[in-house]
Amino acid sequence: YKNPEVTIQVLDTVNGSAMVTGEVKGTVPVATQRSLKDVLLTAGGLPATASHTVKIVRKKSDGSDEVIVVDLGTDLAASTAANIPIFPHDIIQITRASVVYVLGAFARQGAVPLDQSSPLTLLQLAALSGGINFEGSFNDLRIIRTIGTDRKVVDVDIKKVRDGKAPDPVLQANDIVFLPTNAMKA
Repeated sequence: YKNPEVTIQVLDTVNGSAMVTGEVKGTVPVATQRSLKDVLLTAGGLPATASHTVKIVRKKSDGSDEVIVVDLGTDLAASTAANIPIFPHDIIQITRASVVYVLGAFARQGAVPLDQSSPLTLLQLAALSGGINFEGSFNDLRIIRTIGTDRKVVDVDIKKVRDGKAPDPVLQANDIVFLPTNAMKA
């Protein structure tokens, strides 16, 4: 075509974006509004280390910040709370999920995220950690719990817990579960 006449009509523009910070980082284009679920999925989804309670910081017309706390539940895809609208310039803060640390004579050591919808007991943690190695000192398991700035050590006989002769303690965020190695067994 020689000298065509072209008409361009702008239907929509991306005049802003939402920022995602914390365990997920990214800037997501938002034209007028998008759902929280859509923004989170565009930013890469929620990793296992992320809390399912997110904060949205939104500027109000008077310049002050409005903080909206959203509990997404255990399943982001099925969460009705994830349909909350996100507008340009919103900041979505995703914190680290609470964890329990596993050390010592377990098959796998490390941090185990706490499921926010149900409590985690010591035996469940042992199972998630691949079980107790044979050299573990069963009667000398220690739960190290931080309360404020104080640390408290709770001694537990995991063999009695396993056999139903002692209660299965419920773990709390940032507990450290340490099972020393029995030198004779090792």
